[in-house]
Amino acid sequence: MNGSLKKILPEDPAVIKTLKTLGILNAKGNEIFYNCVVFPIYDTDGAIVNLYGRNIDPAHGVSHLYLAGSRSGLVNRQAVPRSASIILTESIIDAVTLYDQGFTNVIPAYGVNG
Repeated sequence: MNGSLKKILPEDPAVIKTLKTLGILNAKGNEIFYNCVVFPIYDTDGAIVNLYGRNIDPAHGVSHLYLAGSRSGLVNRQAVPRSASIILTESIIDAVTLYDQGFTNVIPAYGVNG
């Protein structure tokens, strides 16, 4: 997200309030995931249960961002019974990168801020 979300939102107070309640906008109406690549996190039923943002600007501060609330929806349940060892990664994007390269015994933590 690059800060342009505010420019495309409708001028509807209910929409703004909902986005603040969800945690996508902060109290001032700015994007929480500014300078982030954002990934939806799904549960086993296919519902989005959170968002994960990876900051692409190291000077911006926090590297891993999530919506407020409990952490759920992301676990590699198949890795434990089928693997002799597990690779635990710091973040979701690290795990997805390894999984894409053929390491299917990977499980992500929710980053140092999760």
